Amino acid sequence: MLVGCMPLVLMVVFALVLQQRRSNWSQVVLKRVLPALSDQYSCEVSADAPSFHTDFVTGKMNVVDLPVKQPQITNIKSRYRPDETLHGNCSSHNSRPAANLTWIINGHLAKNSQLIRYPRIKEQHEKETSTLGLRFLVEPRHFTSGRLKIRCSASIGNLYWQSTEKSIEEEKPRPPQPATPSPTYGNDVLDKDFRDTNRRWPEMNKLPEEHQRSVDETMASNGAAAWAATAPWSLLALLLASR
Repeated sequence: MLVGCMPLVLMVVFALVLQQRRSNWSQVVLKRVLPALSDQYSCEVSADAPSFHTDFVTGKMNVVDLPVKQPQITNIKSRYRPDETLHGNCSSHNSRPAANLTWIINGHLAKNSQLIRYPRIKEQHEKETSTLGLRFLVEPRHFTSGRLKIRCSASIGNLYWQSTEKSIEEEKPRPPQPATPSPTYGNDVLDKDFRDTNRRWPEMNKLPEEHQRSVDETMASNGAAAWAATAPWSLLALLLASR
């Protein structure tokens, strides 16, 4: 930790550990600083006699715990199609103070209407996690050579800046699938079925042997009159046999 100053007398403050070899008339170097040491500090300069003029300046010292990892992008797919809504989050974990997050779409800052702001989450040791959401309708103009690039950056003052980028591929519409043809029968199949039916017709209409014998005996003994009387029964037998 560097603190600029031109002291004639260096006053040691409780809980501050001074690196004497790196400290001189223009700066003070501290080590093992803790977050609790964030406060206002003053540097005082006094002149020798006869003026004994004294001046001092005061500045704010903030002790920062930087995030260990880069910002993380979540809930965003690797492929999107035009007219689909992109909705994801960017988070920076465990820092003090919380990191400031920024979304960038194809090199341009995201609009406020595209941002979703979430409250910061309190973590252990007075650290915080910050999350910023992004939501917008994907349009064909967002894709350059079939790619859409989004970036999330996290910063803490001028001490920390990290970013994470995600490249999204344009999902092309699937070509329509050809309809499955319904089974049809050609003329050759119909002709074959017709020939089979004609060939089996005599067999299909043939009377059972016992009925045929009865008809033959009746016709032989009684002649045409008897046949006329038994004709209805023969017709019934024919119908039953055809089933």
